[in-house]
Amino acid sequence: MFLLEWLSSPFLAVHNMRILGGPIVDWILAASIILWGLAFERYWYFSKILPQESARLAAQWAARKEHTSWSARQIRKAMLSRLSGGHELETSRC
Repeated sequence: MFLLEWLSSPFLAVHNMRILGGPIVDWILAASIILWGLAFERYWYFSKILPQESARLAAQWAARKEHTSWSARQIRKAMLSRLSGGHELETSRC
């Protein structure tokens, strides 16, 4: 019985806070859940996705035979921009 009370006490505390705080607490709770979700997503991206994408682009660059021409520098610049999130819309040139 003690274990059940101990496990349910955090949920009971949140429930009581929601009841006593009114509707604004529901909005604060929703915002905090969304913000924690974003924080976990960023952690996942920077720890899992970005290293893979970085390694893929580095291998793609190393596979090129030529690195010194203007075209090669522009390709490298586009790769780095894509990696850092600097996507440009193709329609912005129109």
